[in-house]
Amino acid sequence: MQNYSEVLEFLYRFTPAYHKIGTIAFKPSLEKTYQLDAYFQSPHREYLTVHVGGTNGKGSVSHALAAIFIQSGYKVGLYTSPHLVDFVERIKVNGQPASHDFVVSFVEKHKDIIFKVQPSFFEFTTFMAFEYFKEQNVEVALIEVGMGGRLDTTNIIEPVLSIITNISYDHQIFLGDTLEKIALEKAGIIKRNIPVIIGERQFETDKVFEKIAFEKYAPLYFAEDFIEWKIIDSNFHMQILEDLKTKKIYTTDLTGIYQQKNLKTILVAVENLRNSFPNITDTTLEVGLKNIKKISGLKGRIDFLRLKNFSILIDVGHNIAGISQLLKELKDLSEGNLHFVIGFVSDKDLEPILALFPKASNYYFLKPNIERGLDAKLLQQKAAQHHLNGIVCKNFQETFTNLENKYKIGDLIVICGSCFLVGDFLSEVSSLACYCNVKI
Repeated sequence: MQNYSEVLEFLYRFTPAYHKIGTIAFKPSLEKTYQLDAYFQSPHREYLTVHVGGTNGKGSVSHALAAIFIQSGYKVGLYTSPHLVDFVERIKVNGQPASHDFVVSFVEKHKDIIFKVQPSFFEFTTFMAFEYFKEQNVEVALIEVGMGGRLDTTNIIEPVLSIITNISYDHQIFLGDTLEKIALEKAGIIKRNIPVIIGERQFETDKVFEKIAFEKYAPLYFAEDFIEWKIIDSNFHMQILEDLKTKKIYTTDLTGIYQQKNLKTILVAVENLRNSFPNITDTTLEVGLKNIKKISGLKGRIDFLRLKNFSILIDVGHNIAGISQLLKELKDLSEGNLHFVIGFVSDKDLEPILALFPKASNYYFLKPNIERGLDAKLLQQKAAQHHLNGIVCKNFQETFTNLENKYKIGDLIVICGSCFLVGDFLSEVSSLACYCNVKI
């Protein structure tokens, strides 16, 4: 192996990747995690960690806390998944992705353990992140759960704080077919005597968290109990909110109604973390919240772009809750017609998701550029059963060629359904910009 692309090809060949091939890559066990932990000698114990799980919003919460830590002067690791364009987006220090050279040298140095332990892609690359943070001498790392919690590789850590954003239906084949069962898996990250924050109260799941927290003597906080929002202003780039309980005003670049819930979680987490991180002040919190995307590199959450005359919104929402929230946002965002560019992975339960989309809109069906991607023609057929009519496109260039004929000023193009589809779009933005004579 000589270069970065060859190393990634090697990893995808010898470490099964869920984001690439789906269910056959997932092995519900921590056995290999413990083997890797012994081999790498627990690098995650060399710095403080915050563990962030949940169904939706965990990426936004992780990036937001990272931005606040960075603004407060700490050296900060951030581990999230999946990536949108480049693998190293998963592993960041102070908002900057790990270098390609690090990935190459790490795999070269430790490839023998791959053949010995035979870990999954996520198991191996989680320890790559842990080791990178140790090498970079970070002071704190935000660690996002990959899937579930109880049996997730990241659950090897002993954090100073655990966070569970919310519970919704996703990955039911692994996590269970009821909200209670899913919550039980997510609650697996609750540690003995370690505070845990739950982002949203839900009748079906509150009792699960209360029971597990009680058994583990973990102080439990429901973020919704502490903050009540009044919306002062909200637009494509910023929203300003007042907490009616404290009369404090917060401004954030996290746009969208659902981010108002995440912001409650973020603020309650910050208050819990202040004792361990005294450099967090009201000023660093304020600046961090205003610049989360810039500082941390967060992308794909109600992001707006302009390409030539096109107004485009991209969002990584991909399950019932995520798509439902996105569609609520769209009611207030466009004066004209909506043009949906959608694509999904093949193991997603699409019937309840497709039922949410508006029937009067225009649709363009694409296959995400991964092995798990659902064939666009099959998606078109499934969508037609819900009276969602549109055309199949082989790539984004063809999509925008078709949009040229239908798009009118005031319309909005929405790219959603899979983080992989959003990643494909971001990968093609430069070529699309050239093709469309676009200014981004």
